[in-house]
Amino acid sequence: AIALVLAKMKKNLNVSKRGAFLIIFAFHYFITSFLPGLEGKFYLPDFPFLQALIGGFVLALAVVLLIFYLWKQEDNPEAEAGQQIESYFSSRSVMSWVWRLFLVWLLFYVLTMIFSIVALPFNQPYLDDAMNTLGMEIPSMSTLFLITQFRSLIYILVTLPFIIFWKSSKKELFLYLALINVIQYPLLGDGVGSYSWPVMYRLIDFVVLTLQLIIMSWLYVTMLWKGKQTGKGKFLTP
Repeated sequence: AIALVLAKMKKNLNVSKRGAFLIIFAFHYFITSFLPGLEGKFYLPDFPFLQALIGGFVLALAVVLLIFYLWKQEDNPEAEAGQQIESYFSSRSVMSWVWRLFLVWLLFYVLTMIFSIVALPFNQPYLDDAMNTLGMEIPSMSTLFLITQFRSLIYILVTLPFIIFWKSSKKELFLYLALINVIQYPLLGDGVGSYSWPVMYRLIDFVVLTLQLIIMSWLYVTMLWKGKQTGKGKFLTP
């Protein structure tokens, strides 16, 4: 499933074959391996962080190489990458990009806290278990904030290239982005690593993460989509 979705997404990227490879690999590796490994380091005392990063890198590389082998990528973009990047950022004013990026970056934390509060009544019994069956250690609020905001930054960095180089519709990007985010993190990145946890805890975790990522995918596409210009220095969208 993950290969099929990523293959569809790469065909909608208006970049060279090498550029598409780098975009797909970064998106896949950081979300399925790097971020879950980073969280594991903070939540699980005995988590093999370095081994997870190296193993995840090799696995992600193999997956993306297989995708590009099975689904060929055209190497004739309609415009140079540099021109598309310049066109993208020049489509809005500097302040417009600043507040949009800052708001999206911050809303990741807000949604994480909201869904954590909603899930707490269901997950609290497992967290308070005297036997500590989850093996988790909850970091301080300041550490949680830093972890969440770093995750938010990574999500923006690996998602932005899709928005910049996407040659299909905004709606299609949202659908693909929401689908692949749900597959890569709640199912693959978080779900596989927590197979030994209680079923109910995993189910609640999956539901809240899925809802959060669908909303964030919509926010990325809506807030960071290319603006419209009426002329040099004149912007239709604030």
